[in-house]
Amino acid sequence: MGAQINAAYSSCPTTGCTLIVVPKSDGSCYDYNTPIMLAVPGKYAVLQGGGPTSEAPGTRTTAGPAGGSCLNYVPTTATSAVTLDYSPSFGGGNTPAHGIRDLILENNSCQKIGGCGSSAIGIQLGGTNSGAQNGGISNVRINGFGTGLSYLETGSQSWGMVFTGISVTNNTLGISFTGSLENISLFGGRIAANGTGISMTGNADIFAHGVSIDSNMIAGVKATSGLFSCSGCHWENESIDAPITTHYYIGSKPGY
Repeated sequence: MGAQINAAYSSCPTTGCTLIVVPKSDGSCYDYNTPIMLAVPGKYAVLQGGGPTSEAPGTRTTAGPAGGSCLNYVPTTATSAVTLDYSPSFGGGNTPAHGIRDLILENNSCQKIGGCGSSAIGIQLGGTNSGAQNGGISNVRINGFGTGLSYLETGSQSWGMVFTGISVTNNTLGISFTGSLENISLFGGRIAANGTGISMTGNADIFAHGVSIDSNMIAGVKATSGLFSCSGCHWENESIDAPITTHYYIGSKPGY
């Protein structure tokens, strides 16, 4: 499936296109090994599930098997399941209507609090160009990776992105914000059951609204710099089946 998505992207018009992942007829995830690379400057993309996602019954602390519009990246090596890096290094930052929607992206079917020891990245933003500036990721679950979402410092950043209703769960590190990222917004969704939920190691300003930050084993948010503003957020730790008594927020500067 990774190779097919790459081939479809290659055949898109020069300005980009929408790539639809139609669910499998048996309801299971697509297993794939070839990393998805959407990284031609100026060729914007929407990677979108063509139906609902699904999840079988599980336990209080472990999700059931995923299905529906679902991609299961099998490798656990230091590779990226999906790379978004199509915004030009200069210009293009005000372009709307691109990103990822309505999908589950998981790593080797991992559904364990704190991840399963993978070195893989779920979604990499940036690398050579400027990532997916001003793009959106909505109704997407990312689980089981070494790092669920990773922003890379490349000199021109993937700023201005909006995340809506995302679930970043069961990763060693949920979201890594690296670099001088301007105005990243999270609306709703959950950052839960990771080792660390959010790591901030650059001058990012992150604005979260109504996000659940729950049962991350080391910290919900760990920041060495930048600004993290959380409005109407829900903070909680699992205390029955998997007792977690960690910090909600760790900051290295006075006043954090």
